[in-house]
Amino acid sequence: MLDRIKKFLEKKNIYAEIVGSKIISTHKIEGADIKISGELPDEFPHILPRLYLLNRKSYGSLAHVGWNDNNEGLICKGVSINRHIDYSNPEIVYFQTLMNAIETLTNLLKDENKNRNEIISEFSAHWRFQIDNSSQKVISFIEQDNKIKPLIVYKTFDPKNRELFCLLDNSNNINSEYSYLRRLESKKQNIGKAIYIPVESQILPPGPNTNLKKWWLSLLNSFTANKNKSLKEIARHNKSKILWVILSVKIGKNNYSWICIKFTNDKKETPPLYTSCDISNWKLFPYSVEVHNEAYIKPRGGGFCDMKNKSIALVGCGSVGAEVAKMISAIGIGKLILVDFDILKIENIQRHLLGGEYIDYPKVSALKIELSRKYPYVNIIESDKKKLKDCLDESFLSNIDGIIIATGDPTEERFFNEELLKKSNRPWSIYIWVEGHGVGGHAIYVHSKGLGCLNCLYRNQYGEKSLNSIQNFLESKQEIAVDIAGCGTHFLPYSYIDAVQTAVLGTRLATYALQDKLNESCRVSWKGSNTSNLLTTYRYKNFDNSLNIEPLYWEGCDVCNKK
Repeated sequence: MLDRIKKFLEKKNIYAEIVGSKIISTHKIEGADIKISGELPDEFPHILPRLYLLNRKSYGSLAHVGWNDNNEGLICKGVSINRHIDYSNPEIVYFQTLMNAIETLTNLLKDENKNRNEIISEFSAHWRFQIDNSSQKVISFIEQDNKIKPLIVYKTFDPKNRELFCLLDNSNNINSEYSYLRRLESKKQNIGKAIYIPVESQILPPGPNTNLKKWWLSLLNSFTANKNKSLKEIARHNKSKILWVILSVKIGKNNYSWICIKFTNDKKETPPLYTSCDISNWKLFPYSVEVHNEAYIKPRGGGFCDMKNKSIALVGCGSVGAEVAKMISAIGIGKLILVDFDILKIENIQRHLLGGEYIDYPKVSALKIELSRKYPYVNIIESDKKKLKDCLDESFLSNIDGIIIATGDPTEERFFNEELLKKSNRPWSIYIWVEGHGVGGHAIYVHSKGLGCLNCLYRNQYGEKSLNSIQNFLESKQEIAVDIAGCGTHFLPYSYIDAVQTAVLGTRLATYALQDKLNESCRVSWKGSNTSNLLTTYRYKNFDNSLNIEPLYWEGCDVCNKK
């Protein structure tokens, strides 16, 4: 394989030689001869070759290029989730990878500003090159701030009993039931002092030729006089043999890289936190940081940090409502208030978010435990309200941005809708329900101002008032419930998938509402198959608009027009 690649490169006028198990090629970049060493992984050509810049340290700081003890620098191949490799032509795979590496190096060596900016953008990656032991990391629960603050540092252990170090502050906003934090704290041992320092100016990480002490002193010199004065005062009151310092380093408008340094000394001295400090007796140990703060976790998982001050009430915690609660927590809501009177029964668990360990628990209590364990930055509240009509209380409504109703009771929901619209200051509301036998599900959004409400649906296809919702896919005058074990075991048949798909509709509308993307009341449905040969409505037979949002207002609605 090496000979085959070498011959192909020579046809492309690239000088190459085989040295042991590697191919070394020579390239002219910016007037200099640059050598690149290529290594073929066992899985090649199904994965790309590894390319190293030789004599790495002579080039100083370079973006996208690492370094090791052999004075080689692994050249980053970039990230491409959908990369397709032509494994039938291994020499072309190697050649194209090599050309990409040459292009990367050329751009960086030609343009000093581009190189600097890209190094800053990958600050954490360059910091890791300073660390000899990959297990040298701290777990940080610190939120980015513009103030210096003291921290708690403690030692704990992972499930394999490996040592971990964690950093917390007293203003931690993680909910107390978050399972990962509880696991770490179950074995924690306080081991000393720590301090958080925000770095707002964009600085370069230490390069391959940089002494870490010199880098630290240059960082202190980049701070303002006031910041150095504050750090000097903090240092004066914190003489110690060990001090942990964690820094959030600005790399973009709202982006930060997190790094940590452990300072140790054989005797108790003032730590080197200011420009005129004596650093000679101190040893510095760099650590990578595993970030566990809200600003990282939420966006990384598709959530939204700007929802942390938003509050939603959810009424109905059955199979559909429980999924809404989970999804609303996942998008980053700050406060979720749960309302339901019911307890979890054995017949619920096959299509419910909650499992058997919660049987005979109140659904709201069980959901609070389950969601608080999973999502660290949501405040789940068990409301003292039990029914939908209880939520018409003015003090309750004034403290929420929106209310999602998943009770499955159309009479109760219509009453609530009518009473809610009488209030001048009301939150937006969403009504969601799933229809039996998997024929579909629906979500209705009622804007906090303007026309359009749940009652707009209660008409027939001819525009006449009706007790049946025009939104529904199943005709009302038929038996759609089934029973398994005789009288008293009737239930509405639908699957867990039907519940989830319906919950998605409601949660999407709620997300849009929280982001102020809905300017009017609207409705949306998904349509499934009628596998039970039940009687379906005119809408079902003619509906081909699944998942598309449609207007809700009906000019004949006496509730809207009574306002």
